[in-house]
Amino acid sequence: MITKAALTIWENRISPVFDSASSLLLVDYENQQIVNRTIEPFDANQIAHLVKMLLERNICCFICGAITQPPAELIRSNGINFFPFVSGNLEDILSNLICGNPIIPRFLMPGCQQKRCNSRQSQLNQRKVLRNSAHCNHQRKRFNRCCSTRTKIDLHSIF
Repeated sequence: MITKAALTIWENRISPVFDSASSLLLVDYENQQIVNRTIEPFDANQIAHLVKMLLERNICCFICGAITQPPAELIRSNGINFFPFVSGNLEDILSNLICGNPIIPRFLMPGCQQKRCNSRQSQLNQRKVLRNSAHCNHQRKRFNRCCSTRTKIDLHSIF
């Protein structure tokens, strides 16, 4: 089963600040291998459009750097597994993600502490992603059921 992730990028790193990011790496991976990888431009000021695109493409994992509260809440409220305040080399993060290794706290931005930066929520989100990437079909089915029934806000009301 293919898992889909989106990461805000700047050169070969996670973009340090979501609000000024302009490139999004979309990655599809399965059995610890990347099967598709594309870079798309996006406007961080148009968060509703971004969330709509993530939902339409069935993105289950969104990784970014520092992010302000309003876009973070919109992403989180739509059931997308969300890893904010991540920093580091893009290939290192991708390698850990597709192999099922923890991203948090290893790639947490310097200065972020356990009580700050939603670290606890990020760890819970990563467990969901790891379940999806696990080799156990039962866990995959359970995760998919969770993803397919996620609560979404009406994005049409935002436009």
